Amino acid sequence: MKQKIVNVWAALSFIGFVTVAIIGLVMWSHSFNSRAKPSELEASVAMKAHDSSIPDRYETVKNPLANSGINLVEAGGHYE
Repeated sequence: MKQKIVNVWAALSFIGFVTVAIIGLVMWSHSFNSRAKPSELEASVAMKAHDSSIPDRYETVKNPLANSGINLVEAGGHYE
């Protein structure tokens, strides 16, 4: 019985190691680059996550401040 459990753990460990190695090789060969164009799947998932992060009620809310020069100067003071 104990030998069977050890064999199962050994098999799971081996599968985990192989999975991590494959993922590492794929990531190393493609590297992370901000200039690379994302795949269609990645772009789709990112856009869905972005769209779902903003509640629908906020898409119709108007800005209470007018788009005037003085408001922009005052707002710019917060980022200095």
